[in-house]
Amino acid sequence: FKGFFLQDTSKAWNGIYVYDYGRDSTQIADSLTLVATVSEKDNMTRSSDIIEYIVNSKDNNLPEPLDLTTGEAGEEQYEGVLISIENAECIDSIPGSGEFELNDGSGSIRVDDYLYQYESFILNNIYHVTGVMYYSDGNWKIFPRSAGDISNVTGIDKTGFEKWINIFPNPNNGRFNLEITGNHSFEAEIQIMNTLGQVVYRSHLNSSSNHREVIDISNLAKGLYFLKVSNGIHVKVKKILIR
Repeated sequence: FKGFFLQDTSKAWNGIYVYDYGRDSTQIADSLTLVATVSEKDNMTRSSDIIEYIVNSKDNNLPEPLDLTTGEAGEEQYEGVLISIENAECIDSIPGSGEFELNDGSGSIRVDDYLYQYESFILNNIYHVTGVMYYSDGNWKIFPRSAGDISNVTGIDKTGFEKWINIFPNPNNGRFNLEITGNHSFEAEIQIMNTLGQVVYRSHLNSSSNHREVIDISNLAKGLYFLKVSNGIHVKVKKILIR
């Protein structure tokens, strides 16, 4: 990928794609100051021809994604902005493109695997998707960044499993508590993934009541990770920031 996305706040008109071919030092959660040219290319606003590049700080909190409907997401004000859609049905696939079409009833939007090579979406299943908005080939598209940006929530009881899981402290130094509460027995698999979708930690739970454990991944590099808890029916993904 020849560049990166830059965003200052969680608002419309606050994100932009930066074309920066050849530089690989930029990291997620870097705060940058750029002097560059802003232009339109193929109906997408972008910044390029950087003449000054300053790293102000690292490991900053990322902007929270804007919660949008699928009908709202395909608007110019959201290009380059981190957004999130929920309870959207996969209604179509585009053969050979890695793209799928989602609709929550308000209009359709495409999801593209350009940044992250995800597994195929399942037709008629329901998804939560987070990603950066982009425009190409005449279509608005969501670019998920990692496995943690995609959740198949088909059949999930939103009043149950999602509310049982707590991580604290967060952000942390790589050592944190995972708490799963509720008067119920369960088996679950825990996975922690990096922003490339690689599994860096895995464990299995078999509990008959409330569960708490300390997870230590302090040997890993600082940055953003995703903790996924799945019991075969319910799935929940939470972000972890190691500083």
